[in-house]
Amino acid sequence: MRPLRSTPWPVLAAVLVLSGCSQGSVLSYKTHTGAAVDSGPSGDDGGGTGEVIEQDPDYGDDGGSGSGSGSGGDDGGTEVTYDTTQWSGSRTYAIDKRAAMDTDCTGDTVDESGVRIDDAEEIEALEDHCPICVDFYEVSYASTRACGGDIDLSRPEVRGFVYRGSDVEIWRIVDMGTSVDAERELNDAAYADGTATYAYDRDWNGDGTTTITGTFSFPVVE
Repeated sequence: MRPLRSTPWPVLAAVLVLSGCSQGSVLSYKTHTGAAVDSGPSGDDGGGTGEVIEQDPDYGDDGGSGSGSGSGGDDGGTEVTYDTTQWSGSRTYAIDKRAAMDTDCTGDTVDESGVRIDDAEEIEALEDHCPICVDFYEVSYASTRACGGDIDLSRPEVRGFVYRGSDVEIWRIVDMGTSVDAERELNDAAYADGTATYAYDRDWNGDGTTTITGTFSFPVVE
């Protein structure tokens, strides 16, 4: 694939398009174009020091080595290694619509998976938008829509991860055709033993609030 900086990148043309009580409603994201920097805490997505504490997502059962707290093996010395080339998880979408006549989406769960991008040119282009991201993953969904069609999941997207000890920071990068939409979704997803859990809210184009609750896990290397 060609770098984002020179031409539109087809696999990054992703956006969660919502069609609900008003035609053309979309799930809004903060937009940062150009090179992004690690700005530490963001105003609405929790705390964070802004310092990349640990870039290795492997954990030891004895809690000694690795980037998070271990589960504590019986022998106190067994180390568990995770395959960070792929992950599997899910996101649950809920929409609280402001208009009384519109039906809320109380929760729709969609399975998803990610495959790490290893192409050097693609990584270099993505790093223009998230220079602190350690790994980038192409994301695919088990369904093309959620919440009865209010959320469009038909296009792939890219997520970047930054590991911070017991937290992971998640970035979302989308090629919009004429510009690149890159944003930090959140920087405080609880992360331990190869699994992350998180939740955050987004404005639904002025018509309500979308809550996204998610999790992802790396498989254990046998």
